[in-house]
Amino acid sequence: ANPTTRVRHYAVCVARRPSISIFFDQLPSDAEYPSISSFALHLVVTAASGDDADDTEGGDDSPGSKAAVPVATKPGVNGPVRLSGPSRIDEYKSPVNFEKGVTKGPGPLSPRWSDSGRWEKDQDRKAESGEQSAGEQQFLLKEKYGTYFRVPNPATLMTKIICTIGPSSDDATTIGRLLDAGMNAARINLSHGSHEYAGKIIDTIREVAKAKRKLCPIILDTKGPEIRVSWISGPNLHLKSGDKFVILSGKYSSDPPVNVDFKDGALRAVVSYPFMASAVQQGDVVLLDDGKISLIVSNVSNENEISLQVIEGGRLVKNKGVNLPGCSVDLPHVTDKDVADIAFGVEKKVEYIAHSFTRSATGINSVRELPGVVEAGISIIAKIENQEAVDNFASIARVSDAIMVARGDLGVEIPLERVASVQKRLVASSNALGIPVIVATELLDSMMKCPRPTRAEASDVANAVFDGADCVMLSGETAAGDYPIESVQVMTRICKEAELDVASSLRARSQERMSAADGDQSSSLQYRWLSGVTNTLALASESGALRDAFAKSAIRAARETDAELIIAITRTGLTAHALSKFFAECPIMILSDSERVCSQVLLHRSVTPYKYESLRRESCVPRAIAKATELGLVKAGSRVLLLTGDDGLTANRLETFIVGEEIGHTESEERSAAAREDDDEVNEEDEE
Repeated sequence: ANPTTRVRHYAVCVARRPSISIFFDQLPSDAEYPSISSFALHLVVTAASGDDADDTEGGDDSPGSKAAVPVATKPGVNGPVRLSGPSRIDEYKSPVNFEKGVTKGPGPLSPRWSDSGRWEKDQDRKAESGEQSAGEQQFLLKEKYGTYFRVPNPATLMTKIICTIGPSSDDATTIGRLLDAGMNAARINLSHGSHEYAGKIIDTIREVAKAKRKLCPIILDTKGPEIRVSWISGPNLHLKSGDKFVILSGKYSSDPPVNVDFKDGALRAVVSYPFMASAVQQGDVVLLDDGKISLIVSNVSNENEISLQVIEGGRLVKNKGVNLPGCSVDLPHVTDKDVADIAFGVEKKVEYIAHSFTRSATGINSVRELPGVVEAGISIIAKIENQEAVDNFASIARVSDAIMVARGDLGVEIPLERVASVQKRLVASSNALGIPVIVATELLDSMMKCPRPTRAEASDVANAVFDGADCVMLSGETAAGDYPIESVQVMTRICKEAELDVASSLRARSQERMSAADGDQSSSLQYRWLSGVTNTLALASESGALRDAFAKSAIRAARETDAELIIAITRTGLTAHALSKFFAECPIMILSDSERVCSQVLLHRSVTPYKYESLRRESCVPRAIAKATELGLVKAGSRVLLLTGDDGLTANRLETFIVGEEIGHTESEERSAAAREDDDEVNEEDEE
């Protein structure tokens, strides 16, 4: 609006063509800027498409020339657009719908990812010539703060994204948008909410996933055994550094908590763990409210009373958690609430149950022994959240179906500086066993309130991919945050870029893993991380040596022949486990006739499951190729490897073919077909 500024901006526009100027007769208010941004975007789209744009070529380029002003026009109006007030701005609050859609046509707004996946702007030739495949078609998405960006087809993402469903995302529309943005599995935290609420969420997820023809396994997260503050001496306590504080346990730790009435005004709290006095000793650190308040034990008076001094104070209210770093606690592995929650999960036929605060293999076995868990085929995820679980990881991994590195409580229970190294060790050990591993907690925590994450959080997500995580998980970001959809979109972008960078190291890591499986333990860094824990890799290989051998052969063959897809036919999902050990550089499509198997292998990195009623090769393989083409995993001319077996249980045959060429039948299949024809003829003769 300022004349001097207008002249200066006018000169800049002339110097940096092509550009668009918008002149105001009065300075707009802050509230009008979003509408102005939409209007400016409308002008860019109009100029890019060539509709009613003012062509300035051939005119005088001097600043004083009218033809030198690069302008765009409002459709149907001749001459440059000038805004005279808010009424003109309101017309363009939503000029163009840029929700999810395939970008088309050349121009400044149609940069695409190149064949390598990198961000490029030179792909318009493919779009115009029709060479662009489904995998190269990109989605145009909008962030809340106005930036438009493109992300790759979520089906091509190898790392899986788990979203926690809560108040911010429990409606059908939001769940559908989460699935479109890249959600692969849904987590429901039973620490909050009732069974009725969780049941409605499960039903909604399944209805939406079915409507979109997608699989979305349900992860039911139990509350687990924990210590909480059940009573405090006042509505809330404000603890200061140096204050004396008393924790009461023993006879005071009843359920419900007893009414404690002390008249001396001392700062006191009752905890839910009756044996806390025997678990701590002088000099131990006690953390409250996820580590926000720290205290040190100065004296253990008796089994009912512990005297402490405040190191770092804060506001304390009831029901906050209590952590005892480095102390061994005698809590039950499965609480009464957990039993009820797991029975609810069996009734709803969920795919996974996450056992919170796992300390040993006994906890996982206790969950598996509950009625209906084995019969329903539910897989168990062990949540590693304390030092005891880290120490017992070998035994826990043997009996678990998946591992979750829950860094929230883990970062409180162990020194903060050790979290990163422990995460790398747990991920590497899980990779060696072929067990899906999930990295969780605070990956994009700032996006609960902000539309974009911090750079440190973006690096954290990328490092989880670099470590070899099968899944990354969003907790509060999607359950209670202001930007649930944007959180998944941003995580998809970060994971895709990280996968491009880690691809160069996958070959070395795959070879390293194969060498370890062959017995050359000294050459494997991941194997050395396992040493001192147990020889879990050897134990795993002994139970499936044949399956592992063919899985290694498939990975090597795919690498040496530049195959773009591995297809494996399985009834149990064990082939998917074997393939995931060796870091495939291309996507893996698992064919199974069991929806539960498909849902459970979905958590493996790079695995895309496909359910089909018949696993006969001549029936399921062509349909798998059609599905892979639809998802953009392959195109005509792509090389595909097929891993299958005669008995349908153990993979013992490896084949290769080119998409678009006729697939011949194997000798065994021809013999089987001939035998079926002979049987049909005999039956016809008998009937006659």
